[in-house]
Amino acid sequence: MLTESGDAVASEAQVASPESAAPSTAQALGSATYEIIRQRLQVQGNLLRERMAKLDARRQAVFGAIEYKLLKADRIVTAHNCVPRDMVPLGHGRFLFGFNVQFGLKKEINLSDVFAIYSHDEASGLWKESDLGVLQDKTFVTDFKRTYSAPT
Repeated sequence: MLTESGDAVASEAQVASPESAAPSTAQALGSATYEIIRQRLQVQGNLLRERMAKLDARRQAVFGAIEYKLLKADRIVTAHNCVPRDMVPLGHGRFLFGFNVQFGLKKEINLSDVFAIYSHDEASGLWKESDLGVLQDKTFVTDFKRTYSAPT
């Protein structure tokens, strides 16, 4: 658009206000910054993985390596619907199992609700539940009750 003196003047629609330009510019800068940081982290992550692989190869050469793989999966029957959390070999085919159990309204939680000892018979492949005598240490039972007592 021209003024009376012949100077060119932009209309309001042609001039973007600084307020409207700022968010798109800031957004573009933020996006570009994110991409730069992301690429740098990917490069550093790849370098770290390579260094770890070399270190692991050296460790295996010095100390040897044992491949861990699942040989067999078994099921054991428990008194409660539970999620197994850990198992510890006790020797002589016996294992201590720890469980997470949702008890709902139950007031008192016993050792047998959270732990179980099973013996594995290699010949038959069956698991047989054993007593928890090995866990009947006075200090352990006191700590267990304190841990599983309902908050007051």
